Amino acid sequence: MVTFIEETINSLKEHYEDLSSVIIILPSKRAGGFFKNHLKETSNATSFAPLIISIEEFIEELSGLQIIDSTELIFKSYEAYLKTDAFKEKEDFEIYTTWISTLLNDFNEIDRYLVDPEPFFSYLGSIKTLEKWNVKDEQTPLIKKYLTFWDNLYSFYKSLKSDLTEQNIAYQGLVYRKASENSKTYTTSKGHIPHAFIGFNALNAAEQNIIQELLETKNSKIYWDLDAHFYNDSKHST
Repeated sequence: MVTFIEETINSLKEHYEDLSSVIIILPSKRAGGFFKNHLKETSNATSFAPLIISIEEFIEELSGLQIIDSTELIFKSYEAYLKTDAFKEKEDFEIYTTWISTLLNDFNEIDRYLVDPEPFFSYLGSIKTLEKWNVKDEQTPLIKKYLTFWDNLYSFYKSLKSDLTEQNIAYQGLVYRKASENSKTYTTSKGHIPHAFIGFNALNAAEQNIIQELLETKNSKIYWDLDAHFYNDSKHST
């Protein structure tokens, strides 16, 4: 039985005369290792290998930013939190760490899916007001502090984004957003180089934008890791 990787390699060799000229992008470094091993096993002659990278390495190149790990991000975000003037009362680091990971995950998803942050946080603050405290007349100091926190999230988001990008670092979602913003510039300078995206089965909005830009050059391809049964079934949602 021919595996997905073997089938993809055969297709690439049929489509591109010189495979070493293609940039191969896979979902992870581990997948890249598997691909490289299969490529060696199926090669009948000595040749140069193509550039094989993970999607994270690719978006780092496009964005000009380096992804930082979660621990460093917590410390960097706390520095931004302390500098955010909108938060008049600052919590100590120990309390801060009890809730910041959840918020940073939200920031990550907002950026990966290219959500406009300002109206999103404004809407979120309004939702929290209606959701938790229907009556505005008798607000205790605790209620006011709670609402102020949600109202000022956008200021915190901007402060964190500014601090990180000035240091050429970012969390994953922000790197995706910046890469998406730079995709047209990248395509203009490197669109003549064939790119092959292999093994993806779901894309966030930033990935969709980046890949679509390259596919429109007509010399790049994407190979989906999908089950043909579901793909060809007209009753199945696509």
